[in-house]
Amino acid sequence: MKKIYGILLLAATLMGLSACKWDESKGFYIGKSTSYPSFCGVHYDWLEDRLPEQTLELQMGELEFSNPIILQVVYKKDKDKEYKPAGKLLTITGENVVNDLITIYPKEQTKKLKFRFNKHGVQGVKSARYTLALRVENPGDLDQINGQQAKRGLILDSDLMWVVNYEEVMNPLLKGIIWFLILVAAGLLIWIIVIKPIRYPVFKMRRLELQDPEPYSASIMLRGYRQVVLTSKPKQQNFLSILFTGKIKYCVNSTVWTADVVIEPKDKRTIRIIPNKQEYYCDARWLKINEETVIENNTTHAKTKVKLS
Repeated sequence: MKKIYGILLLAATLMGLSACKWDESKGFYIGKSTSYPSFCGVHYDWLEDRLPEQTLELQMGELEFSNPIILQVVYKKDKDKEYKPAGKLLTITGENVVNDLITIYPKEQTKKLKFRFNKHGVQGVKSARYTLALRVENPGDLDQINGQQAKRGLILDSDLMWVVNYEEVMNPLLKGIIWFLILVAAGLLIWIIVIKPIRYPVFKMRRLELQDPEPYSASIMLRGYRQVVLTSKPKQQNFLSILFTGKIKYCVNSTVWTADVVIEPKDKRTIRIIPNKQEYYCDARWLKINEETVIENNTTHAKTKVKLS
């Protein structure tokens, strides 16, 4: 019987735009496929998962073959070791391609193949590199394929292998939420560490002494607060105000204070006194350490001495 020689060549195109990379030891690199787990109603569309289309080309000898050739797509872990994934790893589609069996009929010159990863085939896999090889299931009339004796079970050499990568990535919604939280946390840290001390400085001095009218007296610890309010009614600062602006100390006395008097730091050694001008008169707007001033109530004419120490 005369020998019929078949030479199988792989030509891979990336969506018709560029050629695949060639790795002499591992075959043609098709590309990388990524998926992500479901999160809050955002699901990965496995039916839209596509790797670049591949073209299987045949160059035959002088004589035509009459019986179809059947090739099986198999997975290899390394150069010579075939293995079976736990589930159906890839869906391979094309004309006369069923269950990873590629049937080549007489007169066919090319065979276009499409690859898609399956959800259950890569379940639990975070990242992997797969090599796809062609195994002869039925050599038809061929005596040789690429210089090798054509027989059932023949694994074609590395020139006829595809390499594909798979990686599970983070769900884009979850990724967006995490980045948003990172930005919020970064902004919060910048505010608390950099901006807040400038915008809302705190007292560096130790205490404020208040005396008169008799028998009123008070010693107010200042350090660490951004503001002291002398008031007639109890007030409470909420958590967000403390977090973003700093603590305020409220000193309540309904007999002495008929309106609020606000005291703030001006610098490390000076405070600023801000009374209600309709209710109080203060002979000094600034007060330095070891100095004192008097706040006079315009209605009751009661005078309170204020000393900073």
